[in-house]
Amino acid sequence: MSMKVVEDRANGIWPNDPRLHLALEAARAGIYEADLVTGKNVWSDEIWMLYGLAPGSVEPSTEAFLATVDPSQREGLIARIGQAIKSASVFEAEWRVHLPDTERWLMCRGSPLPWVGPGPERYVGIVLDVTPRVLAERALLAQQASLKHVLKAIPQLVAWVGPDLRYKFVNETYARSFGQPTESFIGCTVEEKVGAEAFARAAPQVARVLAGETVQFDNDVLFADGRLHSLRMNFVPEGDGYIAIIADITQELAIERERERLRAQLELIGRQQVAQQVIAAVAHDLNQPLHAAATYCEALRRMLSNGYAAPLVAETAGRALAELGRAGVVLQSLMYSAIQPETLTTMEVTDLNAVAAAALRRFRDERRPERLCI
Repeated sequence: MSMKVVEDRANGIWPNDPRLHLALEAARAGIYEADLVTGKNVWSDEIWMLYGLAPGSVEPSTEAFLATVDPSQREGLIARIGQAIKSASVFEAEWRVHLPDTERWLMCRGSPLPWVGPGPERYVGIVLDVTPRVLAERALLAQQASLKHVLKAIPQLVAWVGPDLRYKFVNETYARSFGQPTESFIGCTVEEKVGAEAFARAAPQVARVLAGETVQFDNDVLFADGRLHSLRMNFVPEGDGYIAIIADITQELAIERERERLRAQLELIGRQQVAQQVIAAVAHDLNQPLHAAATYCEALRRMLSNGYAAPLVAETAGRALAELGRAGVVLQSLMYSAIQPETLTTMEVTDLNAVAAAALRRFRDERRPERLCI
């Protein structure tokens, strides 16, 4: 070792090797050597920047280094340094630099140099700027925490299943549906949790999703409440396994069935109301020719009892028959409409009104006022 290097190291300056500094700068790193006897350190040029110090602003030492550590972590770091020295082992630590307006995280790995006495006298190590990694990990943890909150809040059942059909993750909704804690699912097979019958029904769809296809299907699964629940399964490929996003549509289907029942009931009520209207209209229009026919028959009785001439009696009888014929037309029209197959299979409320109107028009057009003198 040259006298210049010895002199520089004695003054706390790392030897000026351009290649070494270029590598350290590229790695966002610095190197140090700590004298355990004197407490003095030798820092490379990069160490000053990492510690947030101006080069040469302080005497390099363990105390000067500890002063740059965030106060909340300083005590713990001192304990780890002492433990490493006591056991003459590799020292590893990660800490935050105490800076007013910048967040910087450093990681150190130091090893004791060979020694001849009862313990090591020097440590040499490297300090790395790991701020990007720490911030990325923090962001990832925040995203994971947010995702857990979302998965906890959504009503759907969510599960992550591996290629061996064993659970890697389930959300609380999934676990609660089966009345078990979430951790009890991890490592268990899907068949163990959902039951052999439900799993057998889903097996073809599972094969499709494991082949890389997104699938949707419905299945009935027994839940912790002892009832079969109708589930709409959405399986999405994920790595070698799949993500299951499942909606419980039991209540939805029950509502739909009730809606269909009420719709059919309303249609029946509508048909009944129209039928009543038709019957009332027919009864009204039948009553007129029947009443007229009855009047003519009463006139005939009187004519016959009073000896009226045959032509007048015949005319009156003809009028009675004509009124009865008009009543028959109403009944024939109604019967004709009722027995048509297309009317029976497609009959709706509006169709019944049309049928009634057509039946009434048939004899209304023929009906003319008649005057009877008795």
